[in-house]
Amino acid sequence: MLPDAALIGGTLTGGLLLLSQAASIAAALLVRTGGAPDAVRVLGAMQDALLNLSSLPAVLLFAALVLGALRTGRLLPRWLTGLTLLGVPFAVLDGLSYDSGPLESIGILGLVFFLAWSLLVGGALLARPVTDLAVPMTSRTTAEVS
Repeated sequence: MLPDAALIGGTLTGGLLLLSQAASIAAALLVRTGGAPDAVRVLGAMQDALLNLSSLPAVLLFAALVLGALRTGRLLPRWLTGLTLLGVPFAVLDGLSYDSGPLESIGILGLVFFLAWSLLVGGALLARPVTDLAVPMTSRTTAEVS
């Protein structure tokens, strides 16, 4: 269950980030071709909304990875598990930060945190020996991870 939750959270987060960038590019192309100002504003609002929504599944991603790493003790190094744990409240604050208000500056920091965290986790997983992650899938192993 935890691997599924992490996969769903990561997929939704990445997908929403890509969609937000697509809306931003569409707005830029529309301006370049002399599109209607109202359409550009709608695309800008859509980009903001998609970027805002991307932090919500990130909470699921971070929480599932932390729980999985703590249960197995082998998924991530301890320091990276702690950094991932910081991602849970940070992603919640990031979701509350867009558009305006006292948390507005957290928005860009949340995006930078997510991108840097993604690089660190990818590097940590690539640096591990393949045998370290290859665990025979038995009913006991599946029960421990889920």
